[in-house]
Amino acid sequence: MASQQEDVVEEEVPQDADMGDDEEPAKADGAAKKAVAELEQDAPADPRPKVAEGAFSISTSDSTMNVMPVAGAKLLMALTDGGAQHLLAGARAGAGVKQGRYLFEVRIVETFAPEAPAGRGVPGGQAPQARQMVRVGFSTAGSSLFSDGPDAATFDSDGLFVSGQQRSRTSGKFGRGQTIGVLLNLDAASPSANTLSLFRNGVRVSPPQALS
Repeated sequence: MASQQEDVVEEEVPQDADMGDDEEPAKADGAAKKAVAELEQDAPADPRPKVAEGAFSISTSDSTMNVMPVAGAKLLMALTDGGAQHLLAGARAGAGVKQGRYLFEVRIVETFAPEAPAGRGVPGGQAPQARQMVRVGFSTAGSSLFSDGPDAATFDSDGLFVSGQQRSRTSGKFGRGQTIGVLLNLDAASPSANTLSLFRNGVRVSPPQALS
């Protein structure tokens, strides 16, 4: 992958967030049930000034047109009217990563199936239902917001790791009420250099996945 990486949040139906947790966590599949040894240890204290609060944010100019920032851009929703519930929605952060280790977290607060008009020519008049899916990860600046190209590496809510043409089941599913962390390791001195890892509620659920 290219040297500059940016985080990506992609969703097919509205996903927004608060601190509520009124739904049981999605059950992990066999891959997530296996014990995974933690390879990422805390870094030594860094005396340099920290990045100012608010320096990292979702870029409205680098998002699809159906993404709606709400609550001071702390929540993202996707449009659902007029068939828009069947469209992908993607957004990227306005700052990149070139070296070191960085982790960002997202939380799915609400999922719902928006109503669709009756389908014409469909038995029973039932229209296709929007499939709910969230994809989180990193991509290079200027690449597809849908994370479907060679310059992106992501985990999705079905438990798949996607990097270029590679698709593999590496973790359990995640869903509403869970905090998902994605860690990018670009530290050349680390045994997990050039990898992406997934955490659910602070617990690793995927071994480090090599960036292609």
